[in-house]
Amino acid sequence: MIADDGFPHALPHGPIEEVFPDVFVVRGTFRMAPLVTIARNMTILREGEDLTVVTSVRLSAEGEAALERLGTVRHLVRLNGHHGIDDPYYAAKYKPTFWTLPNLKHPSGLASDRHLGADGLPVSNARLFVFERPTVPESALILDRPEGGILCAVDSVQNWTDADLAVCSFVGRIATRLMGFMGPAKIGPGWRRLCEPKDGVGFRPDFERLLQEDFVHLLSAHGSPLRGSAKDDLRATVRRLYGVG
Repeated sequence: MIADDGFPHALPHGPIEEVFPDVFVVRGTFRMAPLVTIARNMTILREGEDLTVVTSVRLSAEGEAALERLGTVRHLVRLNGHHGIDDPYYAAKYKPTFWTLPNLKHPSGLASDRHLGADGLPVSNARLFVFERPTVPESALILDRPEGGILCAVDSVQNWTDADLAVCSFVGRIATRLMGFMGPAKIGPGWRRLCEPKDGVGFRPDFERLLQEDFVHLLSAHGSPLRGSAKDDLRATVRRLYGVG
């Protein structure tokens, strides 16, 4: 539904949680279809007083007040071709620098200000990982942190738990279980179905590259934070799906 300001209205969400120093997550929701609501997360990175919003989720008035107490929204990041319904709202309200992959067009017509990778990154001590195989652009950020590398993914790697199911609708919970989303560091089943080449190779080369990166934690647009075992759990997933890892 559209709010009076012309943008999609805020859907139910939880509080802003600091999961690592200056790294915050909001567990939100997304209505995919009538009766089908699923979990959807936003990540917030803070450097000094500057905030970078990754995979935006519109917040309630109370949520926005909490966000603004953290700092000033300076950057807005879209990492893939699917998420982004709330980007125009953030762009209009906070006037941040909008970062996307090169040549990634926003359905609303919202133009990027800078390109991830080509123009650097909006946060320090971070690297961009770009998946080469999907039919729709997909990327992730890897944050180099004293507590260990953090993989910030969107649809590629997900970590659904019972806590995520709790915010889904009844139909959403059934669909999530039937499609195989549950479990640690899963390669998104819906993403595979929509975006994986059907050439017998699929996403295997991308995940072989990703497993060479340095990370131990996972923050995803879908699922709960996964601390300490993200790379090992992803390696087990890749081995199960592709026989390598």
